[in-house]
Amino acid sequence: MINLESLVKKFFKEKRSLPEVSFDFLKKENFKKIVLVGLGGSGLAARMIVSLKEEIGLKKDVDLILCQDYSLPKNLPKKEILVIIISYSGKTKETLNCLQEAKRKKLPIIVISVNSLLGKKLRKEKIDFFLLEETISPRFSLWQQLFLLLAIFKELKLIEKEIKIPSLEIEEIIKKAKKISRNFSGKIILIYSSIKNSFLAYHLKIHLNEDGKFLAFSNCLPEAVHNEFLSLSKNKKEVGLIFLEEDEKNPLFKKHLQAIFKNLQAENIRFWQINFGRKNLENYLKQTIFNAVFSFYLAKKNKENILANSFLRKIKKDF
Repeated sequence: MINLESLVKKFFKEKRSLPEVSFDFLKKENFKKIVLVGLGGSGLAARMIVSLKEEIGLKKDVDLILCQDYSLPKNLPKKEILVIIISYSGKTKETLNCLQEAKRKKLPIIVISVNSLLGKKLRKEKIDFFLLEETISPRFSLWQQLFLLLAIFKELKLIEKEIKIPSLEIEEIIKKAKKISRNFSGKIILIYSSIKNSFLAYHLKIHLNEDGKFLAFSNCLPEAVHNEFLSLSKNKKEVGLIFLEEDEKNPLFKKHLQAIFKNLQAENIRFWQINFGRKNLENYLKQTIFNAVFSFYLAKKNKENILANSFLRKIKKDF
């Protein structure tokens, strides 16, 4: 029996500061491009850092490149580049293909995984490897991956701010997530945010897909108003909408939301509002905890096994 509440509380109780990191093989260069490779739950922390690059104080001359493909991006420079490979299992074929490509091109590499056997192999090849602690699934290792990436960035002097893990009211976040999950309904779930906070909508979508086995999709305002909103009235009995609001000084975004809410109510289309506050590391942590707990209890309400993935395993086996 998975006790997600205890796992989240325990993790954040123990993690009061970023982990200490050091490199055995990597030469500390003046890296200008960081390629972050990872798929699924192994790519969430990379996406989150890209979204928060200004808030964490990433140097302005450093470019973060997110890679979620079968191979590395083309035309990468040969100098001032670092490839960070994240594969929770250490077995993801697409990610390992990128690793092999980086090795062939003799690019500086860091690998992050729970796979200690892979780590031993890479250390023999003089590649720095960081071991993750095992948890219930890759997507629930987001915070561990995030803090490790921040520690690596700090050690490489890629960020200029002092990063501290904030103290969070975990119990309050859990209460809020449980309350909304009890009242939520909808077979198809649509999640909306502003463009700059699209990671949070994507993260919630991923958990709803994997935990609750929902057809869930995320999109951004104002773009969504110009296309998929046209189908809402026709499908009002099937959909549940979630809007991630924010405390940012964006009057047009707020005015747009007011107009949307007014017309959704007139059409009797169900929607829920979640305000995560201003864009910063603390509020992103709060919202990602909410997303995980909310999806967990929605899955529980629908009697879904959050770890069931037989269909996905069949595809991976045949790939």
